[in-house]
Amino acid sequence: MQQAIVKAVPLALATALSSGLFLFMVLILMKKERQLKNGLAFLAGVLLALAAVGTIMLLAVKQADAAEPHKKTLASVVVDLALGGFLLGLLIKTTLFPVPEKVREPGAQSSKPRPLYQYFIGGVVMRLLSLDTMPPFIGVTKNIAMSHLPHAGQFAVLAFVMSVSVLPLALPLVFFAISPERTMSVLIPVRTFIERHKHALMAVVLAVLGVYFLVRGLSVIFKVITAGLF
Repeated sequence: MQQAIVKAVPLALATALSSGLFLFMVLILMKKERQLKNGLAFLAGVLLALAAVGTIMLLAVKQADAAEPHKKTLASVVVDLALGGFLLGLLIKTTLFPVPEKVREPGAQSSKPRPLYQYFIGGVVMRLLSLDTMPPFIGVTKNIAMSHLPHAGQFAVLAFVMSVSVLPLALPLVFFAISPERTMSVLIPVRTFIERHKHALMAVVLAVLGVYFLVRGLSVIFKVITAGLF
């Protein structure tokens, strides 16, 4: 299990690099009321989305593996090439046709506090729609599902990946609970920097991850060809 955890760390960290989720969490903490409750509800929604996707991936790959074990390698290659192609395609699209995005809290124009369930739902939706950082989570979950670990071990590694993935959201909440003023004095400049360079940072993440998945998929094909298995 330790080896599986170590191998999962790079893609878990890549999943954590969602600027949109981080900026939204900072906006929640900048509000004047219920910051911790709203932030925890948002974090719970993010975790639910990751748990749902991860569980579906684990069960789906396990069933496919049990039904047709000889197609395990082919399925892995297809997933890697699809993720790599999607990320590079998204890079080309966002580079050639940039769309300015404005991160804002639901109902920011209303002075009435929004119920917690809206932050929870917002966490679920924003995590699922983070097109730049969901592919690495799908990739690492696929790797976990294809490992030789028992079910309990696979879900333990999945829990570790989820924990790493939400660190940029959980740590601000912890520090805010300890010292709100000092935490915001650090978060606001970080938020300003990310908003200013968001597109460049996203382009780097997309390029690195896209090349990574393509190379990994093509390397498996090359190994199969050189082994004479085609």
